[in-house]
Amino acid sequence: MAIPTKFLLPHEMTFTVTGIGHRAFAYSELTGIHFPKTLTFIQDYAFEYTPLRSISIPDHVTSIGEFLFTSCQELTEVTLPDGLTRIPDRTFRYCSKLSALAIPAGVETIGDWAFDGCTSLRAISLPDKLTEIGQRAFKDCDSLTAITIPAAVKAIGTEAFDGCANLTSVTWHTNQVTGLDGTFGRCTNLQHIEIPNGVTFINSIFTGCTRLKSVLLPETLQSIRQDTFEGCDSLTSLTLNAPTPPELIYTAFPISAYLNTTLRVPKDCKPLYENAENWSNFQHIVETDYVPTTFCPLTAKASGQGTISFGRESLSNGTATWSVPANATTLLRIRPDYGYTATVTITQADGSETTAEATDALEVEVGTEPLTVEVTFEKIILYLTIQQAGSGCVEVEAEYGKTRTVRITPHEGWRIHSVTLDGTDYTARLDADNRFTTPELLEDAFLNVAFEQDGSRVRGLQADATKVYAQDGRLVVEQAGAGTVVRVYDEGGQLVRSLAADGGRMTATLPQGHIYLVRTAQKTVKIKL
Repeated sequence: MAIPTKFLLPHEMTFTVTGIGHRAFAYSELTGIHFPKTLTFIQDYAFEYTPLRSISIPDHVTSIGEFLFTSCQELTEVTLPDGLTRIPDRTFRYCSKLSALAIPAGVETIGDWAFDGCTSLRAISLPDKLTEIGQRAFKDCDSLTAITIPAAVKAIGTEAFDGCANLTSVTWHTNQVTGLDGTFGRCTNLQHIEIPNGVTFINSIFTGCTRLKSVLLPETLQSIRQDTFEGCDSLTSLTLNAPTPPELIYTAFPISAYLNTTLRVPKDCKPLYENAENWSNFQHIVETDYVPTTFCPLTAKASGQGTISFGRESLSNGTATWSVPANATTLLRIRPDYGYTATVTITQADGSETTAEATDALEVEVGTEPLTVEVTFEKIILYLTIQQAGSGCVEVEAEYGKTRTVRITPHEGWRIHSVTLDGTDYTARLDADNRFTTPELLEDAFLNVAFEQDGSRVRGLQADATKVYAQDGRLVVEQAGAGTVVRVYDEGGQLVRSLAADGGRMTATLPQGHIYLVRTAQKTVKIKL
């Protein structure tokens, strides 16, 4: 089926197709489709429960909806647009014949249940930019044999790989995930697995993994919750690198594990485990040669509008102490609120202080002694310098990051000649009450207001398009006719400079801090440098 780019209606009306709407083809007999070049989005449920066999979504489509191909049980081939950043919730749920899929490199999120029930999916490569895997995202993908978790992943939802019965290999490149809940439940062919550093708690992640033989748990682990190893009667080796026994719920392990599994703990840590609640139930505890990473406290202090982040921990306007690896570089993220800047002071245990540039990726060198990182967030103050020629007054209303409004009132006998901001002419922006509103200001700016004598209109002279203003401390004259003599006088009426115009733009350097009268053929302009 081809979607026409335009529909022709009576009276030669045409409509361009830019999107496919909610449930547009749901429950239809659609088996194929061709998209027009004008298409940019596809909404929720658009193709659910259709007999589509293959589909290629072109790159000019930037947004796809949830439930897009839910229960398309004949779908075997899909091409997604390169610009996609999210696989929405339930996109391919129950696409039971989908065996492979290339996820675009820019995808950062895989939504909840995105591939749930894709029972033929044998392999999938997760992109490097992926940061989040939704809950039950690959549930019951029982043909999937291996998965690699990219370094950017920060969160894995509940039961993300539950029911992947043929999963045998899990490779981790991330250390940013802090918790796992039900992640590998019912992965009945999984025999060996390592959980990466960074994970602080696990809950029900191996429930029903009946062939699981060996597990390595990280030194960052703090809690093993209920039913984590329920049904893992084949478990023979549990290696735990945490120097301090994590909190352990007794029901986390079956009785067979306490009796038959060898618990391997770091060097010199066996007595701790033998005397720890519930860990003491293990009948076989041995030490390894593993020496845990040493940690030291880093105290973070934040004041003002902004946040400091360490991993998944964040701090706003207060104090927190984090345990960070000793003799290593710790990454802190400094994020001022909009309109604020940050200053960073690092204080060592001996009282010595250093300052550092506040960045979104602040690297702090940590030794073995406690240290303090203090971040002060302060509102950025900008200065709008108003330069006027002494023939009017200027009132300023200011707020950072927004526009400034200036009211300009000429003295009697004068009118506004020009308003320039950093050398750009904004005279046309004046409203009926002679108010000028700047663009958003994100840095210091220079506003120049010049006035001309009102008599030029009284005499009925032809309009003079000449522009006179100051820029970077120099006099600028524009649009004076070729051959026109431009004379510059000081406040006392003495001639300071004569300029021969060539019809273009000319500049002159004059002593600053003075008011000058600039006379062209038909007007007199008062300006200050």
